[in-house]
Amino acid sequence: WSRFPVPLAGDRYFALRVTEADAERCNPFAALPGLPGRAVVGGDRLVPQIAAASIVAKVFRDDLMRRLAARHPGYGWERNVGYGTAVHRAGLTALGRSPHHRLSFTRGFG
Repeated sequence: WSRFPVPLAGDRYFALRVTEADAERCNPFAALPGLPGRAVVGGDRLVPQIAAASIVAKVFRDDLMRRLAARHPGYGWERNVGYGTAVHRAGLTALGRSPHHRLSFTRGFG
């Protein structure tokens, strides 16, 4: 068995165990900085544990975005969970970036 870090939200990671056969499908050059591991190319499709971790991460992130919506109204996060919908872009135009927006995706907004 090999262990691979799966990114969740922020700087949180989920430790994933995969078989050596699955580990052979990994890209050894894509390790996360400071953590042992490799990226599994097409992992959601090839490794059931990665597919499950992906679902867990999405549910966790969606819940986080709904909780942030209560603290930062106006971006529509309770419905768009952070995706760049028209409501979200309108909120960025009216309110500017929140501390939770990624600069790389919101450079053109206040």
